[in-house]
Amino acid sequence: MFNRSFIPGRWLRSLFCILGTLLWSVSAWAQGLQQYRFYGQVSSLNPASDLFPGIGVGSSVEGVFTLDYSAGQDPVPTNQASYRSAGFAIDGMIGGSRFFSVAYPGSHVIVTDGSGDVPEDWTIINLIPGGDLAELRFTFYDGTGQAIHSAAIPNAAELNAFALKTLYLTRADGSFGFYRLDLTITPVPEPSALALCGVGVASMSFVCRRRG
Repeated sequence: MFNRSFIPGRWLRSLFCILGTLLWSVSAWAQGLQQYRFYGQVSSLNPASDLFPGIGVGSSVEGVFTLDYSAGQDPVPTNQASYRSAGFAIDGMIGGSRFFSVAYPGSHVIVTDGSGDVPEDWTIINLIPGGDLAELRFTFYDGTGQAIHSAAIPNAAELNAFALKTLYLTRADGSFGFYRLDLTITPVPEPSALALCGVGVASMSFVCRRRG
């Protein structure tokens, strides 16, 4: 039978305190911000796109974006929801050009769960752009209405289920880029979750060494 007498009581109390704090952090993260990594390529583009030089079919696209699942919801029709938060963000590369957003409370996400005669599902991420950009919009669309089944902010599986993903950007001088993207989206592990795993592994290692 396991005998814990070899483990100092103070060490145990400290370990439990750390584990409790990290579990609380993971829970708080799950209810708030979630970062996603995206990577893939341009599958097509508006031929008039002149925002970034050298972008064509096959150009690489990668980066991260953040959704705030605790964002406040604006009153809208029952099959649609609009969320506003300074936590919505994106930072990515298309070809060799960077695009990114800045924190601003007016950044918003509009989610439409298609129904009835209009089955299309939409998730439109409107962000306040950084640098010299005037508009920045990341859009997910599915004409079958099967990508999502509510007007809540989608998770990774739902985002990947959208058939069409597009990126639209403009500058004040009138130049723009409209790109259809072939993307894979994966959630980025939250740092406290990684730390929790590390603490667990370290504590098990400690126990095994002491028992040995």
